[in-house]
Amino acid sequence: MDASALRVAYLGPEDQLVRQRAVLGATPVQRLEDAATADVLCMAAPAEARFRLAEAALKKGLHLLLAWPPTASLTEAERLVRLGEEAGVEIGVSRPLRFHPEVAGWPKRAQLVHLTQVVPEAIHPPPWARWMADAVDLCCALAHSHSVQRIDAEAVRGDVWPTALGAGLRFHSGTYAQLHVRRAPSGHQHQVYLGRGPQRQGIDLTTAHEEAAAAEARAFVQAVAEGRPPAVSMLEAFHTLRLVERLMTRLR
Repeated sequence: MDASALRVAYLGPEDQLVRQRAVLGATPVQRLEDAATADVLCMAAPAEARFRLAEAALKKGLHLLLAWPPTASLTEAERLVRLGEEAGVEIGVSRPLRFHPEVAGWPKRAQLVHLTQVVPEAIHPPPWARWMADAVDLCCALAHSHSVQRIDAEAVRGDVWPTALGAGLRFHSGTYAQLHVRRAPSGHQHQVYLGRGPQRQGIDLTTAHEEAAAAEARAFVQAVAEGRPPAVSMLEAFHTLRLVERLMTRLR
């Protein structure tokens, strides 16, 4: 199938998956029933309706590209994996950091990953689990693994909410990743340091968001057209959610 022939619909808020759906030429719909003629549905539904709508879309035979988080629980994520397999459709989950041009150009497993993310203080309550999911997923991609031997985590407590979280992940593949997410008055920053032997690279992930989102959209529809799992499948998202849950449990 030609990827350009796929008909794409979009269901969700106007401020989500913006670049992805622009690249795919997605038609906005207000209800799932309005996507009856589509092949692919990009979806960023509210949390309370997310699983129900995704389940209904899969039963209609639609391929899905889901905003993060794809589900509210591990149980729902596992259910979507099974439903996708039963329906014979692909489920992709939006993780554009993987498609940052400098990350995508790093083909080898990194031995050491050090990721720093600075996020605005003004968000209350802070969505720590979502921020850590960004970091954990990127580390999994760079480690070429979702299997972790050990997790260490610590939080710096503020008056009401934590002001910073730190974690160390030792992957079975041999990669060691350090994550540091903190709140600050300054603007958003997102940086990663990669190392493997003499090869080292520092990447500013704050840049190239639109380029990464566009690459993600093109990769997803190409995978659908070729009948293969997308770069970030629902199964991978399930493993990431499980790691984030383990990490957040250490912090509670």
